[in-house]
Amino acid sequence: MSIFRNARLKKEMDCEAAEYISSLSFDHEILNAVIWVNAVHLKISYEKGLLKLEYLQKAFKALRDVYENPPRELDPRIEDIHVFIEQVVSSASEHAGGMLSYGKSRNDAVATAIRIRAREYFLQTALTELSLVDVLLDPVYTHLQRAVPATFGFILHSYASKILRNISSVINIYARVNLSPLGSAAAGSSTPIDRLRQAQLLGFEDVVENSLDATTSRDYIYNNLIISH
Repeated sequence: MSIFRNARLKKEMDCEAAEYISSLSFDHEILNAVIWVNAVHLKISYEKGLLKLEYLQKAFKALRDVYENPPRELDPRIEDIHVFIEQVVSSASEHAGGMLSYGKSRNDAVATAIRIRAREYFLQTALTELSLVDVLLDPVYTHLQRAVPATFGFILHSYASKILRNISSVINIYARVNLSPLGSAAAGSSTPIDRLRQAQLLGFEDVVENSLDATTSRDYIYNNLIISH
């Protein structure tokens, strides 16, 4: 049970109520991204002298175990995948578990994880479209040898041109997504966390500078999907 619930509930939450508010059923999509986000946060905490090496190593081992052996099912009373990861890290090292909420909030952490997963989808889409273009532009064969260009091939080429144009849109959207919200916390933070280094370790080009914009930036998924179509 999360700290929030422990402070307000005298007993375990009803299972049906817990399942209703839990996001575990679809959080598996961002499990790996959540692991990376927390691993980078702890690494930066260590580099800034906020976390001892022994605690970092214990936390990394616990995170690696989950990454290599992801759980098939989780207790529905766990609110979401972030609480689960906090429990995993805290079980390995209470000090490391305590650092997970220092210098970042749930909102900027999940916003970052979603962007990481979205990047993977955009890259996958672009690569799939490029593979389709390769097929469409293959020369026409007859009698086991290349034939002269055919009218049908000309039509396929027109589709390939459209797909290539769409790939350009996907790349532009990827660039807008490739900004890290991590470390912005709920409304900014005075903790000595290097947000740019966090972003670089997670493969982002830069950071979302405004903290409120960062923690409320999940609507970009819907907006960019509309633009891409």
